[in-house]
Amino acid sequence: MKFYDQDGAAVAYLDEDGETIYAWGGKPLAFVEGQDIFSFAGKHLGWLENGWVIDHDGGHSYFTENASGGPMKPLKQLQNLKGLKEFLPFKGFKEFVPFKPFRSNAWGKRLFG
Repeated sequence: MKFYDQDGAAVAYLDEDGETIYAWGGKPLAFVEGQDIFSFAGKHLGWLENGWVIDHDGGHSYFTENASGGPMKPLKQLQNLKGLKEFLPFKGFKEFVPFKPFRSNAWGKRLFG
């Protein structure tokens, strides 16, 4: 699964394991547990919902090819080749997951990439 930003650039992807999010260049950025996305330091970053990454303010930070709802998706840009994957860092203690905000139709802040 590829993650695109509000400019349509591929910035990250979810590995075949369905858990690890890598930057397009190969650096491990975050991991997914259910719908929750955490940094490797344990910070809760947002939620993966309906093909969108939703930030703590309810904004849409990134979209996938099957994203539904949310703001209008831009045309996807041509993408470079993926970089080699780097080693995974150790996972820190996870912070508590905040309450999900109401989703807006606006773009959110960039959480990774």
